[in-house]
Amino acid sequence: MYFKIGNEYDKKSDYNKALEYYEKSYEIRKKVYADNPNHPDIATSLNNIGLANKNKGDLNKALEYYEKSYEIYKKIYADNPNHPNIATSLANIATIYYEKADYNKALEYHEKSNKIFKKVYADDSNHPEIATSLYNIGLVYNFKNEYDKALEYCEKSYEILKNVYADNPNHPFIATSLNNIGLVISNKGDYNKALEYFEKSYEIRKKVYADNPNHTSIANSMNNIGLVYDKKGDCYKALE
Repeated sequence: MYFKIGNEYDKKSDYNKALEYYEKSYEIRKKVYADNPNHPDIATSLNNIGLANKNKGDLNKALEYYEKSYEIYKKIYADNPNHPNIATSLANIATIYYEKADYNKALEYHEKSNKIFKKVYADDSNHPEIATSLYNIGLVYNFKNEYDKALEYCEKSYEILKNVYADNPNHPFIATSLNNIGLVISNKGDYNKALEYFEKSYEIRKKVYADNPNHTSIANSMNNIGLVYDKKGDCYKALE
């Protein structure tokens, strides 16, 4: 019950309350599984406490709990080190290193995660988890100012998402992927090409949020388009 309450507070972005209930849940689970401290529910509790601390901005605490969760998962899946929970746990740790601007560490963990996901979904190379993993790697390369590498991974992610949502080319994930490619291309200094991707993303988002034209994603797209015009020296377009 405490776990579910924590989830609800998490959804409401009340991270202090979420943490409070996740910790209560964790204390109970420790007693319930006193004879099995490596139970999956213990790992889940530690992971959720890590997430709540991340959302609160306490990155060191978040890393501590994510790593504890990871250590348990390694023991649980000792006979299956390529389990998706291991991959997800590695990705969680990577996000903390990313937030801490330790991009080499973030890249190391995202690549480990990606390697596992590719094995997990060997029969489905177009799985969304692989697309997300590739994007995360691309994002890290972008902040390392290795834009060619960043673009390579973002484009790989986009190709997978196009296949995943072949029946729905206006899916918001497609718009986000196009936007991300635009950001990398803009960083490379090819503003005309970046503008092309931002405008494609913008057109999709207008359709996705047709009933909510004031959605933040639409504002984000317009802002990105404005920034590119500013870089191109077209102040009037940028202002618009």
